[in-house]
Amino acid sequence: MADWQEEGSKPEIREPLPPQPSGLAIVENAETIARLYRRLVLLVGTQILLGVLQLPLAAMRVPGVGLLLALLPFALLGVLVATAVTAYQLTGAMGSGPPIAWAIAMFLPCVSIIVLLVLSSKAQSWCKRYGVKVGLLGPTKESIEELRRRLMTSPFD
Repeated sequence: MADWQEEGSKPEIREPLPPQPSGLAIVENAETIARLYRRLVLLVGTQILLGVLQLPLAAMRVPGVGLLLALLPFALLGVLVATAVTAYQLTGAMGSGPPIAWAIAMFLPCVSIIVLLVLSSKAQSWCKRYGVKVGLLGPTKESIEELRRRLMTSPFD
């Protein structure tokens, strides 16, 4: 007790600690990140499906397919924009660097694949840290509900 110092005498502990997020804030953030990650997985799957459908449709000689082929690039562009917006929102929610850089990278051919892999890895790591299980189509609803129950109940309940 001889080396104790008066309260507030140390500059490094004079400032109050930053507020810690509540269990509800963590759950809401986890739900947002899980939802955005799942949306990103589904959008990438849709983009791949539309790209794969383009070749057989071009080979068909059926009336009306020409119109469908004419609309397909617009559908692909819409999915690409939705993917970039989702990447922006996901990186913002995870705090992974400047979200605008991630969104712009989604429009660059070949770079977007690497960006998707890195973003997917970061989102999986984030989910794993909070105990959110990730399936084939992204985070499962059951694991989000389990996280909600775990964070919203007291250890004394």
